[in-house]
Amino acid sequence: FNGSEIVVSGQITDNSVESFSTEVIAVSKGSSVTYQDTVMIKDPSDVPPENEDFMQRLWAYLTVKQLLERQVLLKGQEKEDEEKEALKLSLKYQFVTPLTSMVVTKPQEDEVEVADKPKEGGEDPRPPVMGFRPSSQNPFASPGFSE
Repeated sequence: FNGSEIVVSGQITDNSVESFSTEVIAVSKGSSVTYQDTVMIKDPSDVPPENEDFMQRLWAYLTVKQLLERQVLLKGQEKEDEEKEALKLSLKYQFVTPLTSMVVTKPQEDEVEVADKPKEGGEDPRPPVMGFRPSSQNPFASPGFSE
């Protein structure tokens, strides 16, 4: 751990759940700490659309990152399945990843530049998942976001 942040994200599939209980247990050399909390789940119609989009994109981002990290260790069909799922989410949420390309059109120019993924076997200087954002927008707004 060493002072870094840990982010846990997931989806609740049972829409009839009214509350969500959590328990985090931290253990160190000499002691342990337990944190418990229960929150009431809001009706989805009460959630502002910008917050709903943010949470969906955050979940998708973390899922793509995890899929890309895992697929490196896999082989055969399992590797292909992880890669397909990561690609599907990357395209749906418009993330730039090692599986996708970014097309840049410069303002007031007709020239289009395509940033392709590196050739297989070559070193990839980019982080596993990266994105871009217009400077005036929320970092998690479309079309992509950075780590």
